[in-house]
Amino acid sequence: MAEAFVQVVLEKLSSLIEGEIGLIMSVDEEMNKLFSTLTTVQSVLEDAEMKQLESRAIQNWLLKLNDLTYEIDDILDECATEVSISKHKNSKLSRYSLKKILFRRKIGRRMKQVTEKLDAVAAERAKFHLREMAVERPIKFDATRETGSVLNESRHIYGREEDARKIVDILVNQVNDNEEIFVLPVVGVGGLGKTTLAQLVYNDP
Repeated sequence: MAEAFVQVVLEKLSSLIEGEIGLIMSVDEEMNKLFSTLTTVQSVLEDAEMKQLESRAIQNWLLKLNDLTYEIDDILDECATEVSISKHKNSKLSRYSLKKILFRRKIGRRMKQVTEKLDAVAAERAKFHLREMAVERPIKFDATRETGSVLNESRHIYGREEDARKIVDILVNQVNDNEEIFVLPVVGVGGLGKTTLAQLVYNDP
């Protein structure tokens, strides 16, 4: 479970770094640190998940890592959403507004805090003497990828069709005449599938 989710977040980080969102949000250095540390942690996750049934300490470490990965995922979603809104508004001046500056300071603080917490969690792995294993699907930066979270069209998402239809209905029938509405936020705790649902709505014919 932890290994799969770390893979997803690494892919998201790769996309955001390649899209230079870190530079736009002034958190480029922190994003690169997160990518490097998560990649290091990922190499021992297969061994950790095999040993967790025999070790409560490893099990607790994986839970801690999982919670932290959800936190990172939410921060990355906020960064991508803020950049997307700015692009829709298409205003060079808006990026220098007080609201934008305060948002970037807040994201910068959160990114620094989560990077420090991840460093601490990563350092704990040494005491478990976990074996490093090759990752079957290595992360590679791809300049042709779009910025943000992209749902592979070859995959099928089940169980969210009704939620997607409700969101489309709101956008089409309730706010169709309101040209000021650019974003309908999907909120909730980390891990609910907000990004997947949003992408499902986006790809809805």
